[in-house]
Amino acid sequence: MDCPFVVQSREVSVIARPRKWKRVCGMPHITSFIAENRISDEEQQLFERPSLLTRLTVEEYEVVRLIDRENLTQEECALQMEVSRPTVQILYNEARKKIAAFLTEGGRLEIEGGSYKLCSDDCDVKRCGNNMEKNGYGRGHRGLGKGLGKGHGHGQGR
Repeated sequence: MDCPFVVQSREVSVIARPRKWKRVCGMPHITSFIAENRISDEEQQLFERPSLLTRLTVEEYEVVRLIDRENLTQEECALQMEVSRPTVQILYNEARKKIAAFLTEGGRLEIEGGSYKLCSDDCDVKRCGNNMEKNGYGRGHRGLGKGLGKGHGHGQGR
């Protein structure tokens, strides 16, 4: 994918790196959160201001779900999302910063956008959110449902 630019009367080709899609096993059921202590009429208008709007990408949400909710290591999370472990670490750190900003500053948190592809219905990943719902396991909640709660217990690599 070439994008020609003119620099000092000479044409230069710039090749953009192709975007790496991250595999996500289901969209979040809730995509918008509003801090309860900021619901007055005046402050309701503030939610539309960019400074009080925090956007978490879908793949950042998926990393937090897999690491914190499913208790996967970063390595296991990377395998499931089909990315490298350093990519998972970057996504996880960014997500934590955004969630911390929302929790400490209030405003609104939205989960949207990003570079992801959804799992198909015939996904074979054990902890796929689509498969867990389809097979009666619930939405990735450890300790409930069929056979969950006999987890890995790694607790490392976060």
